[in-house]
Amino acid sequence: MFDWFKVYLPFKNQSLFIFLSMRKIILLFSILMASVGFTKAQIVTRIDSIQYISPSDLATGNDLSYKNGDTVWVVGKCIFEPCFYAQSGSAGYPSRLASILIDTASGSADFKGLQVMLDPSAIGLGTGTGGAAAANDVVNLNNTVGFVNNFSLNTIVKCKGIVSNFNGNTQLVLLPVAAIPIGVSASQAAIVTTIDSLMLYNSGTSTQDIQYTTGERYEGQYIQINFPTVTNVSTTTANRYRWEIKDAAGNQIVVQDNFSGNFTNTNYDQFCNNNNGTSYTPTTFPPTPNNVINGTVLSYVRGILLQNLNTTTGLKYYSLAPLQLNDIGNPTYAPPVVTGVYVNPGNPTASQTVDVYANAVDDSSVTTVECFYAFGLSNSTFTNIGMALQTGATYKGTIPATVTDSTYVKYYIKATDNHGHVTYYPDNQATNSYYLAINSGVYSIRTIQGRMYSSGKSIYAGDSIANINVDGIVTATTQNDDLGMITIQDGTSPFSGIVLDGASVAGLHRGEKIHITSAKVNEKFNITTLSNPVFTIVSNNNTLPMPITTVNIDSLIANKHSYAEPFESMLIGYNNVAVIDTNPDFSTAKNFGEFSIHTTSSATTGLRCDDYSNNILFGFNTDSLLKQQTLCYVNGILTFAFGNWKMYPRNLSDICGFTTNYQKIISAFSVTGNTGFINQTANTIAITMPAGTVVTALSPTIQFIGQSISPAPNTAQDFTNPVTYTVTDANNTTRAYVVTIDVSIGMNEIKNATMAIYPNPAKQSV
Repeated sequence: MFDWFKVYLPFKNQSLFIFLSMRKIILLFSILMASVGFTKAQIVTRIDSIQYISPSDLATGNDLSYKNGDTVWVVGKCIFEPCFYAQSGSAGYPSRLASILIDTASGSADFKGLQVMLDPSAIGLGTGTGGAAAANDVVNLNNTVGFVNNFSLNTIVKCKGIVSNFNGNTQLVLLPVAAIPIGVSASQAAIVTTIDSLMLYNSGTSTQDIQYTTGERYEGQYIQINFPTVTNVSTTTANRYRWEIKDAAGNQIVVQDNFSGNFTNTNYDQFCNNNNGTSYTPTTFPPTPNNVINGTVLSYVRGILLQNLNTTTGLKYYSLAPLQLNDIGNPTYAPPVVTGVYVNPGNPTASQTVDVYANAVDDSSVTTVECFYAFGLSNSTFTNIGMALQTGATYKGTIPATVTDSTYVKYYIKATDNHGHVTYYPDNQATNSYYLAINSGVYSIRTIQGRMYSSGKSIYAGDSIANINVDGIVTATTQNDDLGMITIQDGTSPFSGIVLDGASVAGLHRGEKIHITSAKVNEKFNITTLSNPVFTIVSNNNTLPMPITTVNIDSLIANKHSYAEPFESMLIGYNNVAVIDTNPDFSTAKNFGEFSIHTTSSATTGLRCDDYSNNILFGFNTDSLLKQQTLCYVNGILTFAFGNWKMYPRNLSDICGFTTNYQKIISAFSVTGNTGFINQTANTIAITMPAGTVVTALSPTIQFIGQSISPAPNTAQDFTNPVTYTVTDANNTTRAYVVTIDVSIGMNEIKNATMAIYPNPAKQSV
């Protein structure tokens, strides 16, 4: 049967009469419907519409894509080979890959770049980072998408993914849909811009502030900075090189080394291998005296602009990620290199002059080294005091006394070589380079903790301070039933806690009050620490500070450092909390022994609590806790580790429903080098002293596990009769040891003694 059908065409309201059989009509209808569906599924969203943010939103710091969470098709030119991605995994197991697409549509060059991720765990198809299972997930997803093959350099490709955000950086997370190569384009030219359009030095706060309104347009784009100066070069234990570049005004940006495998030097680009099985990345990046050293002016630096989060300050910042080795230009000249800058004394009084020391070297010769200082952090007028060569390459200058108490003194170093090339340390604004002249000295923990650079470090970091006059109560120790780290507090107000480390403090016990007179201040993993302090024990068995229960838990979870820093290393706690997660790292196939809590049971994210304690065994989080379990309290020491503020319960007793069986043991007892025999069953200690020892005033050295011991170690006691030593634990239970000291009989005593032999006469024994 045949019939006429009128078909309306989707343009200019035209129609067409078609004479077909019913079977052919059905077939044609199926084809048309499939075609319509296929076209609709591949409607392309331009990259600049994903990346564009209005100036009004950028002015408020809001740079979240308007299409965040949307599923889209995009088209762009690939300017980075996925096989060069430096963070694909470790130990031979890839976990993710990445590339960069540039919008090929005409129009403005702004908002044209986009990072593209092949990350199974981000779309719920993977087990997370690391391991053979994660590697298999990446392989399967790559086989579906064709990521490595289709995203080759300069290929224009169409792909489908979900718009997402990581630390402010907009990304497209690919879905398991085959990418479609469209063609090939010319190599991408870099967009030339300036550092101050990306990061701007703020003299009021001594910070480098992100410039959203002028910089966000370049996110994910290939940009170039001309004639920058290299600064802050450092080498990590993994043979990675960290450095920044700056302009003459002190504006600086981080050069990110962990995007391209050419710069990471870790061979983490594990997904693609050459035929011989070696890493795909052909060359690693070795800064040399002729390339990247502090003070060198490079002809240019190119790379992808990315956004990052400073986990110490909680602030976002732009970084520049070079892709190829030729993205680092040749040096135009090499000025002097300034290192080893320090002041002495580190905490002067207002009447003391301060010596500034610095080492300066050059590839030819150094002609002058000068020190510039200014009284007051807001003072921008610097005075030159000059510096004189001491020995080798060390120069010294002397800053005059401030006279006025509690005055901050900024300073920087200027070195000039015989070609007139100049370098500044740290820059000519003295960013984070100052000390405080104060007559009262260091009289509280707050004096050390509460005076910080903009980076969050103590202004005394690296200094050995001699005039400390601080008392503190030991709140956590390295004992077997305690935290495994030592903290003290001198109150419950902000900035009242600090960590101690070193051999001198290893034997401290909870509740001891100590008086510190000197120590070296260090920043260890972003935690202010007093290393090897000189101290005396004032008293023991003191009442510990109560946990602070008013710290806003959401501020800690959100890593608001300005709010959290004042409570660093202090004992805090929360009452009536719910266990939000027994393993916050489950999604990455990891278990670091952490669990998270919140005062609101419906919260989706909680404050992490770590099993750092010697008394909390690994697996406690999953073996002993349940999700949504209510705990009447959790206490612990607040600290910062691996990008998160966390609470370290000191032992099981800091967690409601669990109890620590505290030990009460005298583990060693000696008098002037003579060791006592300890019977832990009978709770007795016996010691024999040399002949002639007077036992009426002996001062024993004692090592014990517990909170306190009485009488105190190293105090004179009369051992004419046995003396009882009592060890008290944190629960105020006690254990008593009876100590008996005998004195050996010498030859003179034997010679003068009256002796009777029985039997007399004797044949074999007496």
